[in-house]
Amino acid sequence: MKYMSQPHLSQFDDLTYFQYFERYSIIPSPPATSRPVYRDELNNYVVKRTKELITRHRFLKIEDGELYFYQQLLLNVPARSESELKSSPDTTYRKTFLQLFPNFLTNLQNQTMNTHHSRLSRLDNCFAEMLSRLLESLSIHLTTDLTQIVHAQLTDLKLLPHIYPKTAMLELPQDQYRVLSAISMYLGRNDGVRWPFFFITGSAGTGKSYVINMITRMLTQSSHSFILLAPTGVAAQNVGGFTIHSALHIISARGSFFTRAYVDNELRGERSAYQ
Repeated sequence: MKYMSQPHLSQFDDLTYFQYFERYSIIPSPPATSRPVYRDELNNYVVKRTKELITRHRFLKIEDGELYFYQQLLLNVPARSESELKSSPDTTYRKTFLQLFPNFLTNLQNQTMNTHHSRLSRLDNCFAEMLSRLLESLSIHLTTDLTQIVHAQLTDLKLLPHIYPKTAMLELPQDQYRVLSAISMYLGRNDGVRWPFFFITGSAGTGKSYVINMITRMLTQSSHSFILLAPTGVAAQNVGGFTIHSALHIISARGSFFTRAYVDNELRGERSAYQ
């Protein structure tokens, strides 16, 4: 990387990645200029610009995981080697960033707490209003006791959509964070050889469903089409998806199982949206 190979002179010590390219021109051949010329470790010629450039970088969100934190480190931390941004192969850019900016998480929590609670409260109020309207429409058919029973049972069955605060990616345990970061970086279309496959496993209670819900949120926010399948009804309900056999129209015939996905035109049309 040209930035990490910048000249070892004091005027370059405090430059971040973007400041270096905004203020200096890096070229392979000797420039015709009266301005001071420096040499970097790659033997390029480095000359200070007469006017600084405006640099442009990819817009990333916290949900992008390691890509986001790496970009934030390049934006804010002068460095001469990758080890200054990531002290060991076992650590993460997130850990380095939070160590250098310990108030970042607290400030973000304070900014988003009220918004998060407001969204949850709004959904809860919508459910309460719909339930009230339903019971009101059934009032002529139900006694007061039955109305109270139905109200209590439907309330117990209430499942609000998963809403994750902006701080979720910052607060994930290390193993869950690594899973989400890897998927956010490598998830994509067929590269001409194979589709990217990820196998998420773990014992009960380790957060597999939580991670899957985070992945679907990431895909939804980036406007990606997807279908979420699970082998059993309970598993499908836990992640808000469908069972495999129902979504793919798998049927039992002649002592075996077949899918109608290749002969049902409507289903084929639905499947094409996920390719």
